[in-house]
Amino acid sequence: MTEPVIALQNHPGDVEFPVRPRRRYTRMLDARRKADPTAMRKRALPVTAIAVPIGILGFVLSYVWVGSEDFANNLFGLFLGMCAGLLVASIVLAVRDARAPRDAQRQYLALAARSPLTPAAAADPGARRRERLRDARLELVARLHADLRGAAAGAARQAP
Repeated sequence: MTEPVIALQNHPGDVEFPVRPRRRYTRMLDARRKADPTAMRKRALPVTAIAVPIGILGFVLSYVWVGSEDFANNLFGLFLGMCAGLLVASIVLAVRDARAPRDAQRQYLALAARSPLTPAAAADPGARRRERLRDARLELVARLHADLRGAAAGAARQAP
């Protein structure tokens, strides 16, 4: 799992709201990882876990197609499979790194138990006030419905 990234808009130094994955997030996490040898070792595990099975698949396919008479061709199949596996691993992990700030933002909003503002509502200064009023109305309606259901259940119990 990648380390958490400051993902909310109003932190010092932030200039944008992370609404989509961006390549520069991948570069930022990669630079952090290269500075820490432990992080590089942690990154090598998923790369290996993705690349080795694809390399073994390349070896098996070359064995099936060429046969066992030329072992050099089988090793070349292993090499091509490992290259393809490393390519797949780098793409998959780069996409995951590009999503990291947005995922951290979603996790923060989920833990805060708040619904996120839409981009149009974030630009509107009265949006937060209207959103709080809407939430209060929804809470009031839910409480009224619960009271009505309780009253109906009580009336049903008292009926002969």
